Amino acid sequence: MGFFRVAAMALVALVAVASRFVGAQPSPSTDGTLEPHESGIEVVLASIEKIDATCIFRKDKQMLRNIAQAESNNGDKNSVTSSVGGIWRVSQSVFAATKSASLSVYFSRFPGAFGINWNTATWQDLDKPLYSALAARLAIALQQQEFLNTPTSLDGKLPWSVTAQSAIWKAAFQKPESASALQSLYVAAAQLIRSAVCNSAGVEIAFVLDVSGSIGPGNFNQMKEFVKTAVSSFEVGPAQNQFAVVPFDSVVRPIIKLNDYSNKNSLINAISAIPYTGGGTETAAGLNALRAVVFAPGNGVRAGRAKMAIVLTDGASNSPAQTTAAASAIHANKDITVLSVGIGAGVIHSSYATELGLIASDPKCQNLYQLQEFHDLVQAFALEIQQRTCDATAQLIVEPIVTDGHGSQNLPTPVSVTLKPDGVYFTCVPIQRDAFTSLVVTGREGSAYVYVSLRVRKPSASQNDFNHRISAGKRETIKFTPQMIAYYAPDSVGTARVCMGMHNKVGARSSGAFSADVNVVGGVFKACGDVVNIGSANQPVDIPGPGYYQGVAIGYPKDLRCQWKIRGPPNHYLLIEFSYFNVTGYDLNLASRELSGCSEDADRLDISSLMAGRSGEDTAVVCANRKRSSTSMYPSFESSGSTSTITFLTTKDAEPGYGFNMIITALPETKHAV
Repeated sequence: MGFFRVAAMALVALVAVASRFVGAQPSPSTDGTLEPHESGIEVVLASIEKIDATCIFRKDKQMLRNIAQAESNNGDKNSVTSSVGGIWRVSQSVFAATKSASLSVYFSRFPGAFGINWNTATWQDLDKPLYSALAARLAIALQQQEFLNTPTSLDGKLPWSVTAQSAIWKAAFQKPESASALQSLYVAAAQLIRSAVCNSAGVEIAFVLDVSGSIGPGNFNQMKEFVKTAVSSFEVGPAQNQFAVVPFDSVVRPIIKLNDYSNKNSLINAISAIPYTGGGTETAAGLNALRAVVFAPGNGVRAGRAKMAIVLTDGASNSPAQTTAAASAIHANKDITVLSVGIGAGVIHSSYATELGLIASDPKCQNLYQLQEFHDLVQAFALEIQQRTCDATAQLIVEPIVTDGHGSQNLPTPVSVTLKPDGVYFTCVPIQRDAFTSLVVTGREGSAYVYVSLRVRKPSASQNDFNHRISAGKRETIKFTPQMIAYYAPDSVGTARVCMGMHNKVGARSSGAFSADVNVVGGVFKACGDVVNIGSANQPVDIPGPGYYQGVAIGYPKDLRCQWKIRGPPNHYLLIEFSYFNVTGYDLNLASRELSGCSEDADRLDISSLMAGRSGEDTAVVCANRKRSSTSMYPSFESSGSTSTITFLTTKDAEPGYGFNMIITALPETKHAV
């Protein structure tokens, strides 16, 4: 659903959540959709997103969104002292009707999807936004008899026309007002929502347009008006939103690529100038150009941005097998979401319906559309596309931390995100259930809230598992361990999905732009240990242990045997210190440097060629997992000469938060401690 701002939003209090999960019980998730009297655009969108994600109902075609605006201004008018049917203002009589046995095809699935037993739900429960939204959707389904499962189009029985929707609202909600008054209110609500400008961090959007002979010049002009209407609600440019257009008939016609136009007026003029050509319907050619040209490197596509394609056509392709293959090639790239839009009343009764389904990305219930008439494009469907694309979710991948053994560990190139006031950015990352992964957000300018979840696709103040405030110069590392994933996503198999929502809230101690760098990293150890030559005296050299980078310890795997041979200049000794030290095991008795302080299965460092301690030994076995005291430094050692061998041995997988960073300095023998 779209993240448009049509009403002022109150600042949501944040629950402090620790970013680490090392032997601690995780904090409970935030879910405002189940909190009584919660209101505002965020909880409205979160409730609708929850319902849409289950595919229990067919598309509501923006009706829930429009009704929430028309009924209560997204809850702004909702009383907090007594029930009025919640944000959607569902009356007691309408609520009672939603328990009709004919609707059990829907609410019988509520326990598994939402943990809600509709048979025992009460009208007072509608104070909770999700309950109110479900009651509203059931009322609409009852009015339109959607449960008969005889849809008149691929995407359900509800019309796209806002005037037709207003009549359904009146009947379904048993509204006493006149049809004309309700129509005016409903249309005004829809226009208010559509008039908002998208404040996303930037989306890559491509329109694939059928210009074949069956379309006709008049309908093609309506196609172009639809594209221009959709574009008009976005800011256009290389740092904002980018658009491409792929016209096709028997062949692909000249393409507007993502980086061809850097301002809205030039782009709209270029769209207006696209000619109608007629010809055959080689849909495969358009889909192949989408993959091989529009979203190919070098044509303006940016990393870390959502990529969406809207395919508009009115008939079956000339080459169904090639179309299927072209669609499969696009779907192999999970980063591209394809919305498949068939136009015309006859679509549902032909083999074309199957082809449209193959073109659409999963889930089909969200990405397959049918419009009865071309004029529905501009009048109603443009709002759907605006909202689907404005807050589309980008997909990032887990990048490895590459260690060369010389103390150099490289953080992968980050995704840079810039948000205007009230702007939003969403991204999801597939991660392995049994791996350690870290989401790293580094603020560069301004401040914003970051919401993270393993449960929902678009985390917000209303729904999240973790939340943080990020400001310029601050780095937040959210670490995901197998235990954490099992707690928050117990049903995931093999991989889990971590999603992040970033929101630059107006009035939340910030009114300017916000920018940050985002990395998702996992530890991959290319080399472990090496020969390190220290050529200069008094110049500290950092040597990070495996899984430690730029001040962040993400943990390390078991069965490591890393060995560093340190060589300093002649007539020098080595001062071995730690800027961070936390490995699994027991504390070392630092006074005697005896092994007795470590358990047999402790992960440890063996440091040789040291000045002999009280026990006369010249080797330290270090397995300390905390500083000597709250104020003193981590342990430090001095070698007896200019060389030392440091060996790191591990017996178990260590969670994020474990690791170490050595600082070694060669000092003249004249400065050696006596």
